[in-house]
Amino acid sequence: MVRGEDEQPAWTTAQFEEEMAQSVSWQLVACHGKSGQISGYICMRTVVDESEIVKLAVIKNIRRQGVASKLLQAAIRQMAKDGCRSCFLEVRESNLAARGLYEKFGFRRTGLRKKYYSDPHEDGLIYTLVLQANDL
Repeated sequence: MVRGEDEQPAWTTAQFEEEMAQSVSWQLVACHGKSGQISGYICMRTVVDESEIVKLAVIKNIRRQGVASKLLQAAIRQMAKDGCRSCFLEVRESNLAARGLYEKFGFRRTGLRKKYYSDPHEDGLIYTLVLQANDL
């Protein structure tokens, strides 16, 4: 877990290691200022021409400064460069900030996973982005 991330339950170190060991996984990391402290990251999976955002997080005291937007923009560019045609993700129904971010980048709600999240139990909304050639 990145210090300052407050998602519950947060990923363990073992979960991060497992994710990074998968051949279809890739990550982008944002660092803050001259200190180089990690301020956020995005974990992706790509199979053939389809990608999935597995996790996007920004530490609490740096939120609302554009870090998530920059990470998402960089990931979309990389997906387009790699020939991906679409990207999907799940997000908590109550996470209005994340939903707004994804919608700003062209993701559209395409499905629902009932009681997908635990602690607390909540539905997961599926969002999909169709990538365009101009996303490069």
